[in-house]
Formats: sequence, C-alpha cells, structure tokens
Amino acid sequence: MAKLTKIGSLWVMPESTFSTDPDTDGSSFLMVPAEGIAVTLTKPPIEREVMRPGLGQSISSTPGQKGGTVAFKIPLTGLATAGASGVAAVIDPWLDALLDACGYSVVAGTGTAVTGSGSSTTSIDVTSSAGFTTGTLCMINGQVRLITAKAAGNITITPALSAAPAAADVVYASVSAAVTSTTNYEPAATCAFVWKHDGDEVTILGCAGTLKVEPYDAGARPTLSLEFQINSWANTTNKSALPTSLPTLRSPLLAKRNAGDTTGSALWWGSTATPLASSKTGFDPALTLSPKPSVEGIEGRIGWAITAENAMFDVTPYSAQTTYSDDYEAATNRTAVLQLGNASGAAFGIAAQQTQIMDLPSEADVGGIRGSSLKLKARAPSTAGLTGFAIGWF
Repeated sequence: MAKLTKIGSLWVMPESTFSTDPDTDGSSFLMVPAEGIAVTLTKPPIEREVMRPGLGQSISSTPGQKGGTVAFKIPLTGLATAGASGVAAVIDPWLDALLDACGYSVVAGTGTAVTGSGSSTTSIDVTSSAGFTTGTLCMINGQVRLITAKAAGNITITPALSAAPAAADVVYASVSAAVTSTTNYEPAATCAFVWKHDGDEVTILGCAGTLKVEPYDAGARPTLSLEFQINSWANTTNKSALPTSLPTLRSPLLAKRNAGDTTGSALWWGSTATPLASSKTGFDPALTLSPKPSVEGIEGRIGWAITAENAMFDVTPYSAQTTYSDDYEAATNRTAVLQLGNASGAAFGIAAQQTQIMDLPSEADVGGIRGSSLKLKARAPSTAGLTGFAIGWF
C-alpha cells in the first residue's frame, strides 16, 4: 500500500552533543508545524573493485556513510508574545531551535515607548533602551527599522521613518536572528529530528540547515523554506512520549496592506517605501553548508561549517527606471528593508544596512504593467558591529 503522504509529523530538539540523541523517549522534542516535509535518507554503497576471473562475479559492496536531507516549509507568522512597551518579545521554541541549527544568533528584545517630543525620523528618544540590541530590528508606527546605535534613553535607526514619532508611541521590539561568526563559522548548535509517517519512526541526528524566504506574489501567503543536512539516522521505536498536539497556529502573514495601512508589506529602498508585485519577491541568505570530515566522527563527520554566502533580495517593484539605473551606475549602497505586515504580533522583516543593485535593472512584466527586476546584494555594513543582514519577527 502506498504511503499516505499527508499523514506525517516532524519534531525537533537541540543537541547538546553532536549527532547524539538528546532525549530517548522524545518527551522534550517540539512539534514543528511543517508543510511539504521531504525526508531523504542516504547510505550509498562502497563498492570493492576486486579483480575477478569472469563476468558476473563481482564482490559484495559495503554500506557506507549515512546522510541525507530534511526539507520543509513553515508559514511566516508573528511572535508568540509581541514586544510591546515593557514586554519581552517571545518566539515559538520550535522556531528558535531551527534558527540555532541554521547558524543564527537569536536575540529577543523588550519593547518601550517614545518619550517626549524631541525625536527625529532617525533618532528616537525612548523610556528605556535597555531592551534593545544594536543590529536588531524594531517597529515604530508600523515601519520596521534596523537599530544602528543606542545610548541611554535613545536609539538610532535606519532608514528614516516617514515622520517623527510622537510621545507615547510604542517602539516594538523583535526577536531578531543574524548569522553568527563563531570559530570556522560553525553553526552554534545542531539539532535532532523525529519523523513519523504512517506508523514509521525515524530519529535523525547531527543536523544543520539553511533557510530562505520563498518567492511570493502580492496577496499570497509567504513561507520560510528550510533544508537540513543529516549526519546520521536510524529507524527507531522508542519515541513513546512525543507531544501529540500541534503547536499554536497563528494566522499567517499575507503580502498585502490592510485598509488604513500606511506601510503594510513593502520594500524600503533607502527611505522610500516601494510596492512589490512579482512572484520573484523573496530573500535568500545563500549560505553554503559544508561537512567537517574526520575519521574520529560519527559517520566520518564532526560537524558542519558555513563556507560561503551570497545574501540577496530578489524583488520586482514597479518601474522607476531613472532611480534604479542611476543607483546602479553610481554603485550606490542603500539600506533595504523587506517588510510583511505592520501590526504587533503579525509582522516580519529583513533588513540590511548596506545593499547594492547587482545588475542593470531589467524590465519586468507585472500583469501587463512595467516593473523593474532587481537583485539587491547585502554588502559590508558601514557601521561597526552590525551584521550583514538581520531577520526579525514582531
């Protein structure tokens, strides 16, 4: 009988020791609200090319190194607890575990409020800046911004807001993720998965992954796709205490503005908000994950390392030929912010302080309307201490 491919569940848990089952009965694993789960398990044969006296007399092979991939998508949603004034932002723990195993450092902030009337569009006076970290994201009056500096009672943001905020306006904190720069650029943690489908159970160990925002259309439901490399796996029957209920499924974000919105879902190129339309809209950090081979490692590996990157926004705004062409010709760097949603508990953003248009903008057909196809590559920040890009949930 064929497998019922829609009947399956995936759980995740951080590993304390590489490629070692962190919880035998599965009670501490976290269920992932994953879509389109594709688990590929490999163990290729190692042939023995012994010279033989005739045809059809080859020597039996030996099963080799285990490996494979775990790939799936998750919908983009807001936080479990929004970082309102005086409130610590909280991300779903299953998502935190996935981000850690993708090599990201996750920072949860605490929100605050604007104090007084002395703020500008880039310098914001706040009740307290203690809950913010330079290089993370915040949201003020529905606009996602990158924090480039902070002092007592003040944060500096980029790009500029469309208007200076007023006293008591909420400055929402995010849970932000940025690529860590540890020794040899290794992910800070690896994770284990349990995959159950139609009664079968597989425990998958020593996993590290990559992620990207899949291309989405206007009005569509954006998703985050993840792919994890596997170090080892085994068919098991011991995960008797796995959680059986799906985690809270909040409403997914949609690539649209709601009635009365002034920002909603847009690309900020510098301080200009630009509507997007095309299915090419997305963001890919393009991290290359490579194994660390060792004869002392389980399955011949002792971990994973990030060995290359090519972080890129792929966006199609409506045509502004002179602006984009001039920026390309002048090799202009601008801050880019790709934003989805603008309400607390229902927003997501990606920001890079310095990005550059990579090719002379080409013409794009947006339902018969002229658009511009742009690839914006994240460049080295001009402010010390910032990462190349940051991803944030609100």
